[in-house]
Amino acid sequence: MKSSARLLFLFIGLLCGNALSYDGKFFSLAVGAKLSNDVVRRGARLYDGVQASPALYVGLFDHRIQFFVNSLELTDFVYSDVIRARTKINTVSDRPFLKTSGPLTARNARESSWEWTSRIEAFLPNLQEYWGQMDLAYSKDIKAHGGHYLELTGRVTLARMFIENEKPMIQPQLFATLGWGDGRHNEYLYGSARESGFNHVAYGIMIVSPSRIDPHYPVIQLYRYDVLGDLNQSGTLVSQVSGYHVDVTIAVGIL
Repeated sequence: MKSSARLLFLFIGLLCGNALSYDGKFFSLAVGAKLSNDVVRRGARLYDGVQASPALYVGLFDHRIQFFVNSLELTDFVYSDVIRARTKINTVSDRPFLKTSGPLTARNARESSWEWTSRIEAFLPNLQEYWGQMDLAYSKDIKAHGGHYLELTGRVTLARMFIENEKPMIQPQLFATLGWGDGRHNEYLYGSARESGFNHVAYGIMIVSPSRIDPHYPVIQLYRYDVLGDLNQSGTLVSQVSGYHVDVTIAVGIL
């Protein structure tokens, strides 16, 4: 735990040092809502009902410090406009914002927690042209179970449409995600025996809007998800081992 905290503070210090040398917009604000057909986390379906929750975005130092929904993030490029580092702290909960399809069940018995995630984003060939992206993320639970999680995501752009200030307003992308968790993480999320291994895969299509919001945040996602591993699939907190998820984020810029 102490080594993870030292690494976190070092990473934050490096990003903050770069953020303070910004030369763009100091403050940005947007408000809106996020709509989805259910609540899913890393292949585990947490709640079956349709969701509508408020969404608040705050950006500082030319969007190098970002608050969005339930996470506080620091981000900056570490190599030209090709490789970007991102670190964030976010809350973790299996409770839905709205109870739209009945009461909570045994699947919602997890202890609420906090998670620290650091991510490296590689833009191909760069963020301005942006026809592809590879992300590698490491997450560490810092309250409920102390487990570790790794995630690899690839994106391929299909088109760049309605260019505004050299950035597309609509940019559809194909994407795929593969996740791996240690025994503590998998036990917490899936209710499985404490065994490390690949735990879920997701693939589908998303739409980002680089001219309006950082492409890290999709405005539309449609994907299939599958829980991986026999122990995870038979976990006590898993109601189904595969499904389809749709979410849409609607926001209006204020500042």
